[in-house]
Amino acid sequence: MKTYQYLFICLVGIFAQAIIAREPVPQSAVCPTQNSCADINNSCKCYCSHICEPRDKKPEQDNPVYVPNDPEGHYCYCKPWDLENYGKKCKMGKKK
Repeated sequence: MKTYQYLFICLVGIFAQAIIAREPVPQSAVCPTQNSCADINNSCKCYCSHICEPRDKKPEQDNPVYVPNDPEGHYCYCKPWDLENYGKKCKMGKKK
């Protein structure tokens, strides 16, 4: 009986370590495709030039713009303003 108890305790310990050591689930990245960018309910992020970083899409204020082969690597901007102002705000290091 004691052998089974030790085995059970060891297994519980192994599972606990696996759960604790598990890497955190990464937040969704900037939308990589036109469909994911246009889908306002999709969990990927759009790039916001107001804060110079990706953020979750906001249905009440965003009109996402997809840029294929974006040299900046953002691909999905929250609205036309963010695409137009990226160079003026974020490339110049004027993060708000």
